[in-house]
Amino acid sequence: MSNMFHQIGDAIERSMYFKSCFYILTGALLIYIGYIVGKWVGSAVF
Repeated sequence: MSNMFHQIGDAIERSMYFKSCFYILTGALLIYIGYIVGKWVGSAVF
């Protein structure tokens, strides 16, 4: 019984880890795209 709970805990920990990695990667990608678009708009305007 305790083994089952241990496995569930591991699965939750793993999914939380993957979720945080996913959010970090998505955030980095959005910042990168925003930076490139900002540079492009800046060079077009100024």
